[in-house]
Amino acid sequence: VLSRMLLHTLVRRGRVLGHSSPTFFVSEIDQKEKSQYFICNRSISLPTYHDAEPEPSYKNDTLFLGGDKFGRMGNLWRVLFHGLDLARDRNLSFAVIRTSPVGRQIMHDVQGLFPFLSKDQVETIFGFRFIDSGEDQTLYQYVSAEAAFSYGGNDAGDAKRKKMTRAQLDAIQSQRRRLFIEVFRLMALAMVSDDSKTARQLCKSIESTGMTSTDAYTVIHSRSFATEGRPQSFLDMVNKRIGVHESGLIDFPSDMIFKILQPLGLEKEKVFMISDGLNMSSAEQLSASPQFAQTFRVVSDGDQFSDLILAVMSDVFIGNPLSTFSTLIAQIRYALGLSRNFLHVRLAGNGTWETFCEDENCFYKLHSV
Repeated sequence: VLSRMLLHTLVRRGRVLGHSSPTFFVSEIDQKEKSQYFICNRSISLPTYHDAEPEPSYKNDTLFLGGDKFGRMGNLWRVLFHGLDLARDRNLSFAVIRTSPVGRQIMHDVQGLFPFLSKDQVETIFGFRFIDSGEDQTLYQYVSAEAAFSYGGNDAGDAKRKKMTRAQLDAIQSQRRRLFIEVFRLMALAMVSDDSKTARQLCKSIESTGMTSTDAYTVIHSRSFATEGRPQSFLDMVNKRIGVHESGLIDFPSDMIFKILQPLGLEKEKVFMISDGLNMSSAEQLSASPQFAQTFRVVSDGDQFSDLILAVMSDVFIGNPLSTFSTLIAQIRYALGLSRNFLHVRLAGNGTWETFCEDENCFYKLHSV
């Protein structure tokens, strides 16, 4: 695990320089000076400033997260973030019991995505602490993982989300942005340190594609809800509520993908799909399409953590708005200043595909991330 002093020493020595870099399309997340970093040999510009880190006030009033885990990786991050939001709104400290099922899942997924961080760094950067089951919990308020997940809105377009003020949403966006900028900066520095092997586990999916540092590529995240038994009526209801086509971002028709990529000049570049593996019909159709037969492939050599990094570092990301994994990827990309995130498509009156809600403010208004 890297110490912060070592990481900043590496920056001063310039050991992150000397790589060629692809073209990234970075939104104006602020007016601060940026520096170039490299993650899996792909370039990204991040602000050079360091926001003040949160100082958890370990006073008597603390919100305690425990109980059963709630879903997979995308859900886990939402539980953690919403727990932090709930504690902030109640003016409480936030703690997670590490030996509870949800606590073990948080430890596993945070360490899986950021293996270069120590426990102390995780607590400092994220603004919470882990506690042991033997500690006195009489002074804690309790929230379950399921209740935390639903705080501030559940599925996309939830009415609770629509009632949130711009100030509340700005506070949430600012906290996520500070956090992800910091950990991705540390990720880049870890990859050029003497302990780079640990961090470079995250490059497995990118390396499996054979992409060079200058190659442009698109990532599609395919998520099959029907295959795992989600009622179609529920999926249709949520899709209608947020205004997206009911099957466009499930089937990923080739003409829709082409319509997204052609205006960007990327329709002839590589397109990779990461998937839950439950239904590969959309992959089969793209592989057989005249537009993408030569450029499309499914990535199956990585894990959920390296797949996420592949998607975050892509030139274009196309995901499913009902998937918490897709929205986590988009959330990280927005926080890092990376635009070209497409999670919302519909058919226009003339029958052609169009995208909407592509900016960060709209994303946070629509999704309870």
